[in-house]
Amino acid sequence: MLLPSVYVLCKWLAVEIRQDFSVASSLLSHSSLSFQPYGLLKLRGDPPIADQLLSLIELANIELLISADISGMNMVLEWSVDIDACIKNCTTVNIFLNTNLPPSDLSYGGGPYNDKMPIDPIFMSNGSYIANNRIQLINATPYVPTELNVSSFTPLYRYAPGLKDYSCTGLVCYPFDRYYTQIPTSTEDASMNKSTSLAIIIRDFLSGLEIKMPMWWEDRVSVVLQRTTIVIAYCLVITITFWIITLMISLIMITTVVFGFRQRNEIIVVPIGTVFAFIQLRSSMPGAPAEFGCVLDIFGLLPCIVLLSISAIGMVGIYLFADPDDPSQKLSENALRYVILHIWNTSKDWVWRARFRIMIARQIWRAPYNFEMPVMNTAHESRA
Repeated sequence: MLLPSVYVLCKWLAVEIRQDFSVASSLLSHSSLSFQPYGLLKLRGDPPIADQLLSLIELANIELLISADISGMNMVLEWSVDIDACIKNCTTVNIFLNTNLPPSDLSYGGGPYNDKMPIDPIFMSNGSYIANNRIQLINATPYVPTELNVSSFTPLYRYAPGLKDYSCTGLVCYPFDRYYTQIPTSTEDASMNKSTSLAIIIRDFLSGLEIKMPMWWEDRVSVVLQRTTIVIAYCLVITITFWIITLMISLIMITTVVFGFRQRNEIIVVPIGTVFAFIQLRSSMPGAPAEFGCVLDIFGLLPCIVLLSISAIGMVGIYLFADPDDPSQKLSENALRYVILHIWNTSKDWVWRARFRIMIARQIWRAPYNFEMPVMNTAHESRA
């Protein structure tokens, strides 16, 4: 099932940079502080040479389209380089990105898995050309499609801000599932074969899924996909609603079948219609798997469907094998009402007695009153 596309908007703050490496280095440090809340990733390489400033590429001011196919365990993203910090006398910078596709994909060369960067760059950027053709490149900048594998395995021993505190992975754990992928990337000066610095600034605006980029390594991009808090809350509210409605219908069935309490004829179709309504509500959960068997199904929908089916059988059977207009049914109703009224009156009597005994106990344990009696001379009375 192809999930809806997730849009990630990358913002960039334009700053004029001089042809001096010290200024460029300070800018990179300043950017790491300014954009840290929005997920700045710094990929550091060899220090550039003083007489020839190597380009500092910033992936910025881009609309990054990510389409995630969770069932297929892959995602496709489109990106492009929009700004180069170098303005003139710039060298061409090669951008390498390992797509970590399976060996069977011949479009990317095939071969076994390895941890080495590809030989051919995925993108080539030149700061002078971007600076001189800024207006023409606004609508003509090519977007590079990149397909990545998505794994249900996540580094559970690692913590990062923004990651939810649970360790369940895979669609069976919906909506508490999370997925993980790595994007090993690097930049290299084409003329000197020296690695340069790459800064990526990402701020996400998501629907259904949220993407996090924890700072676990400095030489690769770690991407974690997880459900948003709104989606998790919606699924939990729907599951609690399933249980409340199911328990209410089960109580109605018990009073009708066991105690013989008469109900209206329309109540028969309620359990049957509720089963189909629950299935439709379950399909409204964003990104829910098509097959039943996730955590919410095991502890929510499936037990409720079983109870509703039993209630439907019992309520249909009572009308098939018993006559609602039989006088004995009315007698059983009167007896049930008498029993309920007797239990209610007895409970009220016991509550009144308990309150009375508590009041008496308080009076007994209260501090006694001290009475002062005046001293009287009774000597003349004794003489008499």
